[in-house]
Amino acid sequence: THTHTHKKRESLSWRLAGMSVEDIVHTGWLIKSPPERKLKRYAWRKRWFVLRSGRLSGNPDVLEYYKNHHSKKPLRMINLTECNNIEAGLKLRKKEFQNHYVFEVKTPARTFFLVAKTEDEMNQWVRHIRLICGFGSNDDGTDSLGSSSPTTSSSLQPSPDVSTHSQ
Repeated sequence: THTHTHKKRESLSWRLAGMSVEDIVHTGWLIKSPPERKLKRYAWRKRWFVLRSGRLSGNPDVLEYYKNHHSKKPLRMINLTECNNIEAGLKLRKKEFQNHYVFEVKTPARTFFLVAKTEDEMNQWVRHIRLICGFGSNDDGTDSLGSSSPTTSSSLQPSPDVSTHSQ
């Protein structure tokens, strides 16, 4: 069938890039901030994001972004082993993002502010990235790095209010 050959070609191009389709955890459109010192002057751009867990293939865990979902080469790869914070539900002063859902991915080199269209989309990205970074999945918008007390096993149970609860 037509779709089968398309999939084959797609996985071939990923393999050439050293990554496999199996590495992909989550994909979607997000609006990305420019670097902090250029926040005021530079445009925020819509990019196609791909979250990859390289554990099975021996590749690093990365969040990549592309000009669009047909692009073969990522514009940038954010190495998630360097990720030191993920914050959800941020409020931006920028007028055009006031009713959007913003989260940040912080690395020593740069903080990325990412804008999702819906709260559910934001929560999915945050949950996936937190799990890959080893922060656990806390639904109240806090991350487990700050707490010194051991977390209870309740965080392992899928909670029914994951997408409804936000900060």
